[in-house]
Amino acid sequence: RRRGRSGAMDAEARTEALLCARYGELDELRELADAVGGAAAVAAVRDDQGGSALHMAAANGHEDVVSWLLEAGARCEANQSGSSPLHWALMNKQFGCATLLLKSAQGVDVLEHDGTGKTAVTQAYDSNNVDVLKLVLEHPSAARLNKDGSVAPKGAKSDLQREEASDEAADEATGELEAAKSPAAPADEAEAEAEAAAQPPLPPHQALDSVVALNGESVTVREIGFLQDSAKLAVDDEDLQTTGAFLWAAALVLSQWVAADLRPALAGKRVAELGAGCGLPGLVASVCAGAETVTVTDLASPTFSNTEHNVQVNQREGRSLSVAALDWCDKSTWPADLVGKTDVVIGSDLVYDLELVGPLVDVVTSLLPASGGTFYYVSADTDRAGCKEFLAALEAAGLVRESQSAPEGFLVNPFSEPRNDESFAARFPEFASTSFTMYTFTKA
Repeated sequence: RRRGRSGAMDAEARTEALLCARYGELDELRELADAVGGAAAVAAVRDDQGGSALHMAAANGHEDVVSWLLEAGARCEANQSGSSPLHWALMNKQFGCATLLLKSAQGVDVLEHDGTGKTAVTQAYDSNNVDVLKLVLEHPSAARLNKDGSVAPKGAKSDLQREEASDEAADEATGELEAAKSPAAPADEAEAEAEAAAQPPLPPHQALDSVVALNGESVTVREIGFLQDSAKLAVDDEDLQTTGAFLWAAALVLSQWVAADLRPALAGKRVAELGAGCGLPGLVASVCAGAETVTVTDLASPTFSNTEHNVQVNQREGRSLSVAALDWCDKSTWPADLVGKTDVVIGSDLVYDLELVGPLVDVVTSLLPASGGTFYYVSADTDRAGCKEFLAALEAAGLVRESQSAPEGFLVNPFSEPRNDESFAARFPEFASTSFTMYTFTKA
């Protein structure tokens, strides 16, 4: 190795430092540091595009090297294209390195955009890694996110921070008066029950809008995530709280199927989507497949407001597209205009719990007419709890079952923006490793 004078590093040494970081050669990095006067010189190395040793180590999952570089003073700073080591770690799903950076690195800004326009917040949503998502949302740099997903300027407070400060000031100013007040009268029981049954409000969130192009039509679908304390809603109960926040691979397959093959079966028909989440298949049925009416349904969880939003932004003249809160386990929530009157029911990856099989079969068979109705369903070919039992229970209920494997054409990127094929593959890795089956259940 050739070394520069007075602890400096020549071009060959800088290249060697970057390669050692890339391949996880920590012992060699230590030797190099000894030769050039300290680890700080290695931590400061940059290539011609501004990439650092920390970039290389984080992107390739070398946690020991990342730790060593952070101890040496390496900062999480962007290269010339705007991508930081955290961006690279998240893009490559190196979650251990991402965790180290979020917990220990100086210079982290989870709201900084990379060269593709994504922030670490968006990348964390896309990763489907709940622990990393929680760390990103709890990072101090996330505090500039406003309720609507916009970002307050650096140095300024977000609307959430301003509200918290205002609330604290108001509480302090009125504390003595509140203490002097007599206890509030008990709320009317009917009002209390109505309040308990009301739909939970959507917590503060960051949004990502995507455009899906099918059959010459475009559908806009928004995914959301939660911020600060409300992030616990997204991570404490994944099944209930995040299913409506993100798009899922099976929903994309169902959307492709609806647009490509099911138009003759849906055109002019009354359609309902169950467990819709973001609602993409139902939106496609309305916009791209010519259904007469489409009702997108899901549980009234904190993410239901996002379902409502997606229905609202995809309204088309002459089409009837609506949304309804429907609890499979509570028949009082089943819309009367759907029960026994729905020509086609659609759904994807609905079952994650054996206990839900009975209620779900009940709602499917109840919405369909006495004869002739059809349920189109897409499921990933996994051993998820309740899946096999659900399929068998539908047949036991008298529905005739047909199935086919999802063709490769349904496993490709349907987004016209903002996801390119590379980001699509990173966001939906299931398509590279999991097959999907498309089921048709018909009432005789």
